[in-house]
Amino acid sequence: MCGRAYRKTPSAKLAQVFNALDNMGADDARYNIAPTTEVAAVRPSDEGRELVGLHWGLIPPWVKDEGKRPFMVTNAKSETVHEKRMFKSGFEKRRCLVVFDGFYEWLRESKTNKRPFVYRRADGQPLAMAGIWGYNKAFDIETCTVLTCAANDLCAEVHNRMPVVLEPELQKLWLDKSAPLPALIDLMAPAANDVLETFEVSKYVNNVRHQGEECLDPVEDE
Repeated sequence: MCGRAYRKTPSAKLAQVFNALDNMGADDARYNIAPTTEVAAVRPSDEGRELVGLHWGLIPPWVKDEGKRPFMVTNAKSETVHEKRMFKSGFEKRRCLVVFDGFYEWLRESKTNKRPFVYRRADGQPLAMAGIWGYNKAFDIETCTVLTCAANDLCAEVHNRMPVVLEPELQKLWLDKSAPLPALIDLMAPAANDVLETFEVSKYVNNVRHQGEECLDPVEDE
């Protein structure tokens, strides 16, 4: 799964990397991004592509009651996303790339001992995850969710799921509104083991209120 991440690349740079118009304008580095906050996303637009800020946690359009607003979906299983009512329309019409510099996972050795690991691209480039977005009229908010798949060998050492990471040559297909369904389903696969790198980081990141660069400190520096 993917429930915590970081982004330090400025939006102007992300727009350049993904050949998108920067409609986000958020340059502050964030080292402990959690659901319910804004994340960077790339999606098709009339001008080609745009980089926007979306609320992380998909709120279905039929949710109108403020008391049910916590009903948000951070991750969606890629194996069934094209079938489930909550995701089917988004999968067909509102695909996006959710962009981070890396994400965190925790190795749960006991109820009280959770060791955090960070995952990022081995080539140092921003990480593009397959996502879908939606608009909830009742709350006037655009939201998104990250698609997940079975973990590759690297990620499986800590968790049995991982986000669907799309290589540059596949991102164009994912964002193509006319792409056929079978081709999109074929994209829902684990990344090759050499695409990502990982290392254990300080438990400082365990507290979501901690937002500093210390979240990326390797355990050797503790």
